[in-house]
Amino acid sequence: RNSIVALDCEMVGVGEHGERSALARVSIVNWDYDVLLDTYVKVDEPVTDYRTFVSGVRDKDIQSDKAMDLHVCRNMVLKILKGRILVGHGLENDLGALNITHPKCDTRDTAYYPLYMTATLVSPMGRASRPESRKSSFSSYTLTPSVMESDCSSTGSNSSFLSTSSESQSPSLSEITYQGPMMQLKPRKLKEIAREWLEIMIQRNGEEHSRLEGDLAE
Repeated sequence: RNSIVALDCEMVGVGEHGERSALARVSIVNWDYDVLLDTYVKVDEPVTDYRTFVSGVRDKDIQSDKAMDLHVCRNMVLKILKGRILVGHGLENDLGALNITHPKCDTRDTAYYPLYMTATLVSPMGRASRPESRKSSFSSYTLTPSVMESDCSSTGSNSSFLSTSSESQSPSLSEITYQGPMMQLKPRKLKEIAREWLEIMIQRNGEEHSRLEGDLAE
């Protein structure tokens, strides 16, 4: 239990129309929900969209004396994550914002856990049927994944939660195909997974994102 931590990052928009993302907040909790890090991060360029309705971030937060410089925050995160199993949702975005990597064999991304993904049955003719709830439909099918986990303990490779054995890259947010019957699996939003599996409401429409609710749900 001491080796497992969950990471969640919040971004703000920079550049024209706020289309690019910049790191603005980092939160890490352990298995027992103890907060290991929860800090705002200073943004080095003008923010054009604070995305407050989602991120909960305001100008005063990242301008505060308590907000960390990015390189300081990055070093703290690296120290916390070292030697630990990292859990998160869409971790490629969070790690990318921090400009760090983590051993893929020690990464558990709930965005790519089959039970939590949207499943669409594919007919032999290649036509997709109506998406199904994974919670209600999973027990009806035996899935043999065509995208397999690598065993990093035996191969020494840094494989992601659902990476191919021959590549170290994480699967993209595009569809992942399984066999038995053929299914197309696509990541879902964390708030949908939390509502269906944990029966809790997070990231409610029109309400600001709570600092740690993403970590707790993950």
